[in-house]
Amino acid sequence: MLATEEEVNQYMKAALREARDAKIIGEVPIGAVIVHDGKIIARGHNMREHSQNGMHHAEILAIEEACLVEHTWRLEDCELFVTLEPCPMCAGAMINSRIANCYWGAADPKAGAAGSIVNLLTDSRFNHQVGSIGGVMADQSAALLQDFFRGIRAKRKAAKEAAAAGAKDVAPVDIDEDEDIDPKLEQVAPAPELKGQAALEALAKEEAARIANGTQPEIK
Repeated sequence: MLATEEEVNQYMKAALREARDAKIIGEVPIGAVIVHDGKIIARGHNMREHSQNGMHHAEILAIEEACLVEHTWRLEDCELFVTLEPCPMCAGAMINSRIANCYWGAADPKAGAAGSIVNLLTDSRFNHQVGSIGGVMADQSAALLQDFFRGIRAKRKAAKEAAAAGAKDVAPVDIDEDEDIDPKLEQVAPAPELKGQAALEALAKEEAARIANGTQPEIK
């Protein structure tokens, strides 16, 4: 059953908050939440730079946490809200975990697998189809990403100008234009070290405790 417009906006605001948390620590600002029976049971935001693991997208981390909370890999009654159109990897994870519906924000013309390049979510050739609802609060999602990459470009420009001026205290910068973020150019704030399954289980227990105690964080 599809969420109401009010619910969709509420949950997407929670995903946007996750995206802002990612931005604070220098990660590409993409966030996701998973909802079951009207409650947020899992959250995730990009952690690729901190973990140096290309699979640590917001959706993947949220799905892993949801599976721990629900004690099953089958998330058939769950809905996922994410600020950016899912990539092929994340779309595949949703199909394999049987997510019911995916609500996403801004389109991704370079890697979108919910219609921009391909549409894996609703492809009837797979044994499960995920309902795909795009463009939810897309302006807010896009603004976060644009602001983040504007900052990256400014740092690149400053580095080039400093190098051209012959500044002695500026180290050479190897810029890969294909990368979303270059760790050499973005100062990443410290974050708790990821410790695989133990870290995910701790997050799941914390989420379950919040649900049981009725202390869900306020959505802003």
